[in-house]
Amino acid sequence: MVTSWEDVEDWSCVIITFEDGSKGTVLASDGVLGGTRNNIQVYLSNAVAYGNMNPNNAVEVYAPDAGIFKDEYISEKLETKAGWNFASPDEDWMRGYPQEMEDFIESILQGKQPMSGLDLAEDTLKVVYAGYLSAEKGQRIAL
Repeated sequence: MVTSWEDVEDWSCVIITFEDGSKGTVLASDGVLGGTRNNIQVYLSNAVAYGNMNPNNAVEVYAPDAGIFKDEYISEKLETKAGWNFASPDEDWMRGYPQEMEDFIESILQGKQPMSGLDLAEDTLKVVYAGYLSAEKGQRIAL
């Protein structure tokens, strides 16, 4: 069976206004020139936080020629190893996989609630679907 895909997004931008008036901007894409981009910016009344989830810029490398790093793993989905790149010294750790598994196992063994439990999952889905509804209706959606 062959099916066609329509209205498939390769990027998103959601601006979230919290009850206290602070704002959060979430940007994500896997279809931009230069590869995947998953960033979060939070602007509070008394602070600002930026997070570069992917690419994580803990280590940046530069080579004028792709052959310089030809045998080195820099990061997934690189089109070239020339120019500036974001190296992943411990990719699994930087993306949180070991921490996620540790919390899951400790939750089972110790009978505690996981750090990312059902309430957080539900709230996250509400925000994601509110973003879709907002884009469809062209207006803010209150949760």
